[in-house]
Amino acid sequence: MSTHPLIAARKAAGYSQQALADKIGKDRLTVLRIEKAQTQPPLETVSKIISALREKNVELSADAFLPAHVEPAKGEAA
Repeated sequence: MSTHPLIAARKAAGYSQQALADKIGKDRLTVLRIEKAQTQPPLETVSKIISALREKNVELSADAFLPAHVEPAKGEAA
């Protein structure tokens, strides 16, 4: 599995998982699940993440959050 683009963007912005979670009003486990492609975040969360990164002059496309980056749950078809 490839690394989620959010990881590199978050690190480039100087955010820890906890700091980004605090910035977007979510818990650290939510950020971890997004980075591990275990969940597809709602549009509102994607927007908050992109805004938080832009504040640090780091760009990340919303395309990074498309289902292609999210693996199907066990038992689901790809």
